[in-house]
Amino acid sequence: MNKIKLNDLNKLLKECRIGTNRDEIESTPFLGVHHYNEWDHGYDAIYGYNGARREFYEDTRKMTEFLIEYFETNEIKEIIIAPCYRYNQFDKRYGCSKNMPGNDIFYNILEFLHGQGVKKGDRTGIKMLVDKNISILEMILEGSFRGVSELCLFSFENKVLIEPTHHFELIFWTNEVENIKKSVNTLLHNYSELKCFGMVFKS
Repeated sequence: MNKIKLNDLNKLLKECRIGTNRDEIESTPFLGVHHYNEWDHGYDAIYGYNGARREFYEDTRKMTEFLIEYFETNEIKEIIIAPCYRYNQFDKRYGCSKNMPGNDIFYNILEFLHGQGVKKGDRTGIKMLVDKNISILEMILEGSFRGVSELCLFSFENKVLIEPTHHFELIFWTNEVENIKKSVNTLLHNYSELKCFGMVFKS
């Protein structure tokens, strides 16, 4: 793993015609995948799908398996972990209260960032080999699905920015949307509990 400066990361995103801020991302085409259990901020939230904790982690495992298979199918060997257009590594509520639900995954992710020399609040990216760091990938997804983390996963070689969200979604921001749609739909045949929620172009 190694760090990548924000300016260098934004340059790569612009080469892929992916927005680097909230205004620009609105003109980037996207499609998304989500679980039939529509969790909202995880198992300890009072809204969204009201399932058990073990069910949440089983669903997270399925989403992780899908994403790993997507990486393998598209021969994506390296990704960059960074907030990208979302600006922040974490929801702004975290780190200020020890009683916040989700502080366990907050500190797990914070420890990972610090271990790579990235401070809280820094928009620096971390380059990571996918096949050697599956547990980190799962940690990032869990943090996002629980509404804690705002980190994204960027593949320059596949020209896609993948944003996990607290609505238990994986949003694929890309100008290669037709190719990625084909890949996603092919993979979804093996995941009956997952579905694509559409393709949107914005002008």
